Amino acid sequence: MSYKILPVSHRICLFLSFIFLLLFLPLSTSRSGIDLDNICTNFTCLLSQGYSSAIVRALKSSGESDENAYTNILNAKQAGFLSVDVYIYPCRGKDASAQVDLIDPNNLFSSSFDFFYTKPFNDFRKFKRVRELLNLNDTFILNEMFKMVWIYIDSNPSMGCGWSSYSISSNCEFLKKLVKALESKGKKVGIYSSRDKWTQIFGNEDYCKEFANYPVWYSHLDQDPSFNDWNLIRFGGWTKPAIKQYDKNIRICECQINSNFF
Repeated sequence: MSYKILPVSHRICLFLSFIFLLLFLPLSTSRSGIDLDNICTNFTCLLSQGYSSAIVRALKSSGESDENAYTNILNAKQAGFLSVDVYIYPCRGKDASAQVDLIDPNNLFSSSFDFFYTKPFNDFRKFKRVRELLNLNDTFILNEMFKMVWIYIDSNPSMGCGWSSYSISSNCEFLKKLVKALESKGKKVGIYSSRDKWTQIFGNEDYCKEFANYPVWYSHLDQDPSFNDWNLIRFGGWTKPAIKQYDKNIRICECQINSNFF
């Protein structure tokens, strides 16, 4: 069996066509994700709807562990989500390091167990969930629950937890303490905010640029899953975003979520 060798000119044309495809038709790596604070037991349904990443609240605006965090993380991982991160909603009036300690996986488990255990067992699903938590705690590798922690920089409605009572410079220092405390525990850190909230808390959209080397997750509720708006609303010294929160308070798969573009 003989093979015909293409002329040099033909081979050059094929090579140039291949280069064109690489340069001008890149593969898309974007994906859809959610963030949530309410309990969700149907992550498999969310996965079927095209969501593949989750960011779960681990610290409430009051500076307390979120009793829903452990269960949500567990459910998302078991459903097959590609990535599961957490976010903390820090209380400005409480110690930064102490709040970071509260999202230790063992504390999240204890918070979740205490919440279910102290409630009346008038719902069989709650009783079943407590049993699952107890059985899975031994086999689930707690330190591998999450690697990425996003710090939620937004106005805080909880009593004694707002940012407005403090100076701009001290607010920036407080954020530094949060980042340092998280990194000391081996966590990767990202920042969540919006141009408006960043300006309110730090006085100017360009102030507190020390965090520009960390990934930024920004909020702009324009219902557009893209980064096309970034250059118009950028802040904090960041040049490009990692995640965009583009819609909120969506009810889907019996879960209350916010939609994000990755």
